[in-house]
Amino acid sequence: MTDELFHLLAARSWVHLGTFDIAEGTYQRGKVYTLLVGGLMKLTGSDSLGVARLPAMAANAALAGAFTYWAYHKAGAVAACSAAFLWIFNEWALRNSAFARFYTMQALFVWIGAMFLFRSVASRSPAVMLAATIMSLLSFLVALAFQPTTVFLITAVMIWLVLEAELSGTLRLWRDHKRWLLVLPVIVALAGYFVRPYASGFFQAPQFEADRMSAPFYYARCFLASMPLLTLAFPVAVLLAWRRDARLTRGMLVLLVVPLAIHSVAARKEERYILYLAPFFLGIWALAIGIAVQRLQRIPAILSWRRAGVTTGALTVAVLAGIMLLDRGYRGTVRLFAIEGIQAARQPARVTREIDDPPWSADLAQLRKLAAEYPTLLTAQDTEAVYRFGRYDYLINRSRIDEIFPAVEFAKDFRTGRPVLFSPDGVARVIACHEKGLIVSPDRRWRSAAWIPADTADRIERIATRIPSSVPGFHLFTWSNTGPLPPCPASPAPES
Repeated sequence: MTDELFHLLAARSWVHLGTFDIAEGTYQRGKVYTLLVGGLMKLTGSDSLGVARLPAMAANAALAGAFTYWAYHKAGAVAACSAAFLWIFNEWALRNSAFARFYTMQALFVWIGAMFLFRSVASRSPAVMLAATIMSLLSFLVALAFQPTTVFLITAVMIWLVLEAELSGTLRLWRDHKRWLLVLPVIVALAGYFVRPYASGFFQAPQFEADRMSAPFYYARCFLASMPLLTLAFPVAVLLAWRRDARLTRGMLVLLVVPLAIHSVAARKEERYILYLAPFFLGIWALAIGIAVQRLQRIPAILSWRRAGVTTGALTVAVLAGIMLLDRGYRGTVRLFAIEGIQAARQPARVTREIDDPPWSADLAQLRKLAAEYPTLLTAQDTEAVYRFGRYDYLINRSRIDEIFPAVEFAKDFRTGRPVLFSPDGVARVIACHEKGLIVSPDRRWRSAAWIPADTADRIERIATRIPSSVPGFHLFTWSNTGPLPPCPASPAPES
């Protein structure tokens, strides 16, 4: 929920002040998503987290429709039904559609751009090719506005177009190596133009993602964990889809594999970063299921069943049911749908209930009472503190140091304008220069190398007084000083 609050708080500021401010900072990332949230707040009159999640949910629904339409247009009703099932019940898609971030928006416009791209490559009409190319480019640019990693997809598009031009005999790079002298610099220049603004952070990751920096198979494990059967059987799906449409399958494979490879060597890795690649993976599967059902109907035994009334639809349902039963990810999602549906029918109020965010939501009244008693507030979660208390003064967070400039203690986080610290001495200096204050840390961030390291926790326990745990899930400390106080540490000037 922490990342979602960046958009929520910035959208509230936009609605009331016309800015993207959070505390004394400003949040510019994913500005288009923030504007959508702000617009919905004005439209609905609500500034809740549920409203902030609506654009992601709408984008996921639109993507399901676009994905199904594409499958029907390319391979018929069986592929369309398969595409609808594979996306609607996909664990990644559902999880990100209930997450107030821009990843489903990126996935939607990447897929729309890919649909127009495939149309452009397949068409023989110059007018259609031009129109589809323009629409594809515009869609990719919108996706780029939501998430910079779209440059990886654009790089893959250029590689695929060169590959198709070579296979069609247009370039003949394989036969005439001198043509590489003309084509290669163009590819490198274009890729460099798009990638250059993001290259500086490609091999850098904050502390909480440090264990993934040297994990090139991180995303492979994500696929295996979420869709084990479909992942292991993917080579078979590629072969089947290839029989349906070799060029289309080749294109989806390039648009899947190239960005996935780039993400795998990048320092920062999160499962949601590759959501926009899932439609290419599942698109190959939709084509494969379509051709598989056709082949199954040719089996003599099944032909006899068909004469007895077993239709193509029943066979499709059987194949999809098999995926649901054998693939752990889809089986769990379908079960979740059933459980939530039954509970919503029995208790309609569950649909509009306040979104839980433990441990913050466990006893918020007590936390707010404590925060109001102390003029200085240190926290391990900045957005939660602004969202719950309306303020905080210092963030204790080792990972955040890696995300600000300059990357030193007491530098201000550009998103909130508040100083960041993490070391024992840094915390001790802050406690010494304020008369009294409160330290709030969820248990999961206490004694964590990525948030509040063990040596910092030791120092806090020595120089501050722990409040008896009246709020479950938190480490809470207070301090009180008397007499003259030393000056507080100054924040270094931002790097230009």
